[in-house]
Amino acid sequence: MFKRTTRWLVILATAHVGGCAMPPEARVRSLQSQFDASATEVLLRPGRHSVVGSALLRQQGGGVVTCAGEEVLLFPATDYAAERMEWVFGSKGPRGYSRPKGALYFKPDYPEFHQLMKRSTCDAQGAFVFSKLQPGRYYITTRISWIVAKSLQGGLLMRQLNIAAEDEEPIRVVLSD
Repeated sequence: MFKRTTRWLVILATAHVGGCAMPPEARVRSLQSQFDASATEVLLRPGRHSVVGSALLRQQGGGVVTCAGEEVLLFPATDYAAERMEWVFGSKGPRGYSRPKGALYFKPDYPEFHQLMKRSTCDAQGAFVFSKLQPGRYYITTRISWIVAKSLQGGLLMRQLNIAAEDEEPIRVVLSD
């Protein structure tokens, strides 16, 4: 599970397709923030809130590609997570899109960061659900990709959301560029 999460969250959608050019050299980014496992664990304790969402990208010709079958990650928006999001997406939020750019690694890269997150899978229509969430700030990320003429298309999507204690209904989110 750790390797799969690392592969698409940290390594930016690198494709290994026969006949394709090799991806650009790996980039290593030094992070200033420390990962706070205890603060993360508090936000991942069971709560009463839920998030219902979908993820999609629109192609130049107008077609829509969803995240069907892809893993969706939800993790607390700690300083460490925010710094990672800024490197990947160029922004800490509220939303982000990143085209495939080759491998990106972080130092330090705490194994606990990859373990302390919730996971869901997009259904055939690109919908996902997270339940039993605490109030707080979170990031949701996923990948949407496809191949055209041996060229990787799509990218990574991110959305930051705030869950307030008084929220009653499921929070609805759409990840898109």
